[in-house]
Amino acid sequence: MIALPTPQYGKILPPTEPGGPHWYAIDHLVTFGDTSMAGFVYYIRLIEWQGQLRETLALDLAHEYMDMMAEGQLVMLTQSVSCEYHSEIKLGEVISLRLTTSWVTGHRCLGDYAYYRTHSDGREELVASGQQMWTNVDANGEPTAWPQCVIDSWHQMNIDTSQAFTTP
Repeated sequence: MIALPTPQYGKILPPTEPGGPHWYAIDHLVTFGDTSMAGFVYYIRLIEWQGQLRETLALDLAHEYMDMMAEGQLVMLTQSVSCEYHSEIKLGEVISLRLTTSWVTGHRCLGDYAYYRTHSDGREELVASGQQMWTNVDANGEPTAWPQCVIDSWHQMNIDTSQAFTTP
C-alpha cells in the first residue's frame, strides 16, 4: 500500500468557466536543478512536472488506483504529451501547476495542464500549457475499464464520466 500523505499536497480550484471542470493544483518552487546555466527552466522539466502533478492528484484523490498500479494490476499509459511555452520560467519563481481532465471516453482521457507564475502581489500569469492523453490498461496491456476510485475522483473535479468504461 502507498501511504496517503496528510495533509493533501494539492488543492482543488474552482472552474475557470461556470459549470466547467475544477482544476487540481500544486505549487512548485523553481530551483537550480530545474534550470540551465542561463537560469531558464529546461523544457523537459515542464513535462516532468506534468507527471509529478498527475501522480500527486492520484495520490490525493484516487490512491487506490496508485496502489493497483504499484501492484502491477493496472497501467496508465501516456499516449501523447504536449507543452507550449508562453513565457520563460526562471530560478526562484513559484509556479502553480494545474491539471484538469477535458474528456473521458472509454478507457482514454485527456488531461489539460496550465502553468501559472505567481507574482508577489498575488497576480497570476499563464506561462505554459500542455496536454497528455492517457489509456488505462490491465497487466497484459489490454484496454480496461476505469476503476470506481478514478471515476469518483473525476466526479470531485466536476468531470463528465458518462462516456467512460467503468467496472460493474
